[in-house]
This record gives sequence, structure tokens and C-alpha cells, in this order.
Amino acid sequence: MSREAHVRFCESVAVRFRRATRPPMERLFRSLKTEWIPRQGYRSLQETRQDVGEYLMGYYNRERVHSYNDYVTPEMQENLWQPPKLVSKNT
Repeated sequence: MSREAHVRFCESVAVRFRRATRPPMERLFRSLKTEWIPRQGYRSLQETRQDVGEYLMGYYNRERVHSYNDYVTPEMQENLWQPPKLVSKNT
């Protein structure tokens, strides 16, 4: 879908997005289109689903570094994350 068609669709059904929610998805789809999807397209919907799934779960999450993650992969960032320690109120 072209950007113009997407905008017309969103306006026609009164879809409203907060500005902060759109850029990450737009960046993901731009990366998908420019880095992964072959120029000649796919032969079937099943082939498309399998290949895009491999891109997202394999390459995009496990191999591709992301600048907003300090140039580590999302999987590495998740493994580095430490949950906040809970403080008990036993006084």
C-alpha cells in the first residue's frame, strides 16, 4: 500500500494514531522492504508469511543491531535488562 493510500484509508475510517506510536512501525516496515523482501515479490502468501517471520524472529531480533538499542540486537538488549528490585516495607 502506498503512503498516500494508507493516509487516505486512515482518514476515511477516522483512525487516529499518536505520533509516538507510528515511527517505530514505519521504521520496521522500511527495513523489511529495503533489507529483506525480494524485488520480484513472492509466489504465495504462505511463502511470504514464512519469509517475513524468519526476518522478524531471526535476522531483525537476533542479528541486526539497532541504533536506539546502543547498537545491540533487541534480543541482546532484552537479555541485558534487569528488572527493578522490589523494596519491602518491613519497618
